[in-house]
Amino acid sequence: MANEKTKNKKNSTPKKTTTKRVAPKKEVKKEEVKVAEKKKIKKEVKVEEKKKCLFTKKNILIASISLVLIIGLVVLLLVLFNPEARIKRRVKSMGKEFYTEYFWDSLADARSKKELNEVMDKYTNTGFKVRFNTLSTYGSGKWKKEIDSFELKNKKCNQVKSMVIIYPKKNFGKHDYKIDVVLDCNIEK
Repeated sequence: MANEKTKNKKNSTPKKTTTKRVAPKKEVKKEEVKVAEKKKIKKEVKVEEKKKCLFTKKNILIASISLVLIIGLVVLLLVLFNPEARIKRRVKSMGKEFYTEYFWDSLADARSKKELNEVMDKYTNTGFKVRFNTLSTYGSGKWKKEIDSFELKNKKCNQVKSMVIIYPKKNFGKHDYKIDVVLDCNIEK
């Protein structure tokens, strides 16, 4: 039996007892807590100030650029889609072609340089008035339909009172001139 007890003692392993080790608690000083809380409060205040402030340099720049773009777009739309401005641009183009391709050539061919300068000098202030009805017959009537279709506010343009005024400039060359357009659109359809 004694042998059996020794065998049993050898075969049996002693039970290990596990003890949990607990880290010692750090004692937090009251002063450290107060400092940490102050830092946290300062960060929160800064975040709130950033949220409240709409007038940062970046926001002002973005607003300024947006405003300039909007104003530019409105002006562009008014100029491009303004019927009167569109008609005037087209009539100026017609007047330019009429003057450079027909009128100036016919005057220059029939006169000497001195005579041409004398004639042109007379019209530097008053200009040559070319009425719509004259423009519509130029070039075998190539602009007749277009000129007949000019209207503002559902009123047709008067073919006699609407005109291009061409003011010759000194030197009186083929391209030395200024053009104005007079529109009189009050004829009921």
